[in-house]
Amino acid sequence: STTLQVDNQTTVNGTSFCNPGPITITSSSKVPQQYPSRVQVSNLAGVVSGVTVTVDGVTYSDSQDIEMMLAGPNSSNNIVFWGNAGGDGAISNQNYTIADGGTLLPVSSTPSSGTYAPTVYSSPYTISFASPAPASPNLAPPTGTATFGSQFDNTSPNGYWSFYVMEPSAGGDHGRSEERRVGKECRSR
Repeated sequence: STTLQVDNQTTVNGTSFCNPGPITITSSSKVPQQYPSRVQVSNLAGVVSGVTVTVDGVTYSDSQDIEMMLAGPNSSNNIVFWGNAGGDGAISNQNYTIADGGTLLPVSSTPSSGTYAPTVYSSPYTISFASPAPASPNLAPPTGTATFGSQFDNTSPNGYWSFYVMEPSAGGDHGRSEERRVGKECRSR
């Protein structure tokens, strides 16, 4: 198989780093061609003291059939922040910010645009990602205990941050995301 890393020009606004390229999952493949989508962070002093992920323009035929993971420059620092969430409803052009301390994504209703906590439910699918994603992903509550803080705080912010999105079953669902932003707060050591 072939892996294509999408490294569109990273746009920077303060400590927000964005990959403006779209990610598309077709009905015939559970892994998008743009896998992973990466954001390059450079020239930030100090260590990470907060992370948020914003995913804009999400359209997908079945919200519970999306899995999303963020891996830092050291791929053992990773978190599955969306898994088995949202029930069987379709998402149409929604914008999501995922941040520690937010409300969990709904388990059985389609989430509307807003801010949510990293959320992974244990069913209906087993959470796993195709290579080159980290083989041992850290799961968010309520299935796991990982948070952005537990995975990224006190680590170096500089390097490639990889965003993985896929469908667990290749069951004919399809959709896209327009843009991903990883926001970081840093503090001196």
